[in-house]
Amino acid sequence: MVPADARSCTDFFCLLVFFAAVGTMCFFGIDGLMNGNPNKLFAPLDAANNFCGIDEEFADYPFLWVKLSGAGLDIKGIFDTGVCVKTCPQKDEVTDCKINAALESQECQTSKYPTKEAFGFCMPTDAPEDMIKNIKMLKESLMKGKSGAIIQDIISSEKTIVLSILSAFFVSLAFIQLMSAAAECIAWVSIVLL
Repeated sequence: MVPADARSCTDFFCLLVFFAAVGTMCFFGIDGLMNGNPNKLFAPLDAANNFCGIDEEFADYPFLWVKLSGAGLDIKGIFDTGVCVKTCPQKDEVTDCKINAALESQECQTSKYPTKEAFGFCMPTDAPEDMIKNIKMLKESLMKGKSGAIIQDIISSEKTIVLSILSAFFVSLAFIQLMSAAAECIAWVSIVLL
């Protein structure tokens, strides 16, 4: 072990590169905060890529509502019906929305399920019936296949998996303690046995 008074910087060039990287990161971070709009990082986008509550025309419409009813299992296209709304709609309530260029019909839809606001999105409090039906069909088809059998095996052996992970953790801790107490002896035994 090198004594503390004999230690010194061994790679001055690497230290300069590190400080340059930190300085560059700070510069771009401050520039982004001063000249950009950090709120856009978290603002929801409607189907036409307008920022809800941020863009000038959409400032009064801060929430994103997605029409889940009739969406089926099309995960990629689920946000194609997204519109910015003033308040999250309740069941059988016409949404007060801002029409965008991506909508097929140029009128706001009636919500078939109640919603509440969560992080700028109108989240359903009760899922629509056709969505529940589609999820049940997906689950049934998944469980009948090979991947369903694998999932069932993992679920049925959950306790064994957790116990194995915990025992491996505690054996590792015990080995670390043994190594710190008798490192040289255990190292040679490990080398000889392996």
